[in-house]
Amino acid sequence: MVDSPNDLRRFKGRNQSFKKKVSIRKSGQLAINVGTVRAYQLDEYPGVLLYFGRESHTLGIEPTHDTEADGFIKSYVHNDTIQLNVRSFLDLNDIPYDKTRQAPVTGYDSERKMVLADLEPVFEAAE
Repeated sequence: MVDSPNDLRRFKGRNQSFKKKVSIRKSGQLAINVGTVRAYQLDEYPGVLLYFGRESHTLGIEPTHDTEADGFIKSYVHNDTIQLNVRSFLDLNDIPYDKTRQAPVTGYDSERKMVLADLEPVFEAAE
């Protein structure tokens, strides 16, 4: 008989991605995946404020409790992911959403308190 190592952990994340990413959907929604929601506790906030760097193609997602803030976008939590209706934001910033595309989350800006995502792959795929 062989003993199993003590550090074995059962996998419980079926059908979930733990890689941090966002999806720009054809419907004009921004979807934030489970890995990102959990890493930054985004489900603890009623919504977000969005920022976009036109030169860097960086998306900034600032979670907020201030539902009266100018530009506030309500978060819809569904199956541990977050959905945001952002069609006007995408149109304003010329971010392509003719089909669903994914972009990696690159980190968290602790000074500005926002999650950052690199939308360069979204623009490259649209060319």
